Amino acid sequence: RFTRSKAPRMSPPPSSSSSPPPGKPVVTNVLDAPPYIRRPFISSGYLIGGTVKDAFMALFTLHNETLNAWTMIWGACLSTYCLLVRLPDFRPIHILLWLAVVLHVPFAFLLHTTIGISKAYRDYYRTLDIFFLQFVSLLLTFVLGTALPGLRHRILFWMITLCIFSFNIYSTMIRRKIPDISKKRLAFDLGILVVCYSYPVLSRCGLAAVECRNGTSECDYDMFFVTAKLAFVILFGGLAFAFHFPEIFAPQGTLLDFVGNSHQIMHVMAYAAHYYEWQFMDLLSRPASHIVSYDVFVRQ
Repeated sequence: RFTRSKAPRMSPPPSSSSSPPPGKPVVTNVLDAPPYIRRPFISSGYLIGGTVKDAFMALFTLHNETLNAWTMIWGACLSTYCLLVRLPDFRPIHILLWLAVVLHVPFAFLLHTTIGISKAYRDYYRTLDIFFLQFVSLLLTFVLGTALPGLRHRILFWMITLCIFSFNIYSTMIRRKIPDISKKRLAFDLGILVVCYSYPVLSRCGLAAVECRNGTSECDYDMFFVTAKLAFVILFGGLAFAFHFPEIFAPQGTLLDFVGNSHQIMHVMAYAAHYYEWQFMDLLSRPASHIVSYDVFVRQ
């Protein structure tokens, strides 16, 4: 149903076309893809044209948005599973943590699914995708901010984050239109929100690291390892996305155009981080008797 054209071994020339031609969808190379859909260092696998029905049917074929869309579905399933297994010990904050994924997933999924139909589809769903990505980041700051000691500390943290969120909405949706905003600027604005909701995790990780280094009996090794893994996957996913790793080192027209490129790594690392966020919240609600202390850790 979908035809493919061979990937070129050259840089793409400028093109005046902004939308794919009407008709059945075609999986093509970067030279024939409209400029709005091109990704750096991805030279083949671009699905262009067709209808919404065609775009959904194409989820069962291989092109460079297939796994971008499917990883969003898998992430929502992972978050739902994490919620369901905690129903015996359900707390209202679990719903907020779950919503921090499922509110964003539909729009990201539709963006990756319909992006090749036309620039209008891409602009519409990219706007919704970026808005809800910022909104769920705000939800995460509230959820993870409960780890901070003291009510005043939490309220100050939430107020600062709300101000940053408001500025980001102005920056991305009012001052700069999302369809025209550069990837560098967008990454900067979203990165600030990532730093905000990572702050409670990093503060807990640092505190646990100091206690473990000193060998005190108050050292919580479970907290240290979970927060360290959470920080690592956030950092690795962000850096891979920002620096186009690993496709920047690969020849043009390789399997990385379809599987294992930086965008997919960013998705996988984001959901790995979400999994560790569930574990982080579990550790916060443990009874003191369940904390793995230094003495217990040494005996183990």
